[in-house]
Amino acid sequence: PGRSRFEEFAGEQLSEVIIREICLQGNLSALVRLVLPNCSVLVRQQQPVLGQLAWAQTRRLNFGLFSLFFTELGGQQLMPNLRLPVYRAISLGAAGQMVLLSSSTSISPASAGQP
Repeated sequence: PGRSRFEEFAGEQLSEVIIREICLQGNLSALVRLVLPNCSVLVRQQQPVLGQLAWAQTRRLNFGLFSLFFTELGGQQLMPNLRLPVYRAISLGAAGQMVLLSSSTSISPASAGQP
């Protein structure tokens, strides 16, 4: 798969991670929830941008018949007391299809607890 297929796949995956880790786990302050009442919809609307961001933070190993994609991004401070989780993923691309082999999210240890 080419760049556009990877970006589409990564945007979908990342939006689901952000929704799960930030929108649904109650990590947003009451003020932010008031200003952004539908966090999930807002995040899903950003899938193309998230895909482009993932591509910029991905290393691709092409083996001819298939490619492995190694992605690591996140950890940025969005606002006081709200940091993006660090996201790591390994994906397999073959015959125009993408499969997520493994993924993990965590708060960056170097920045945990800092405002």
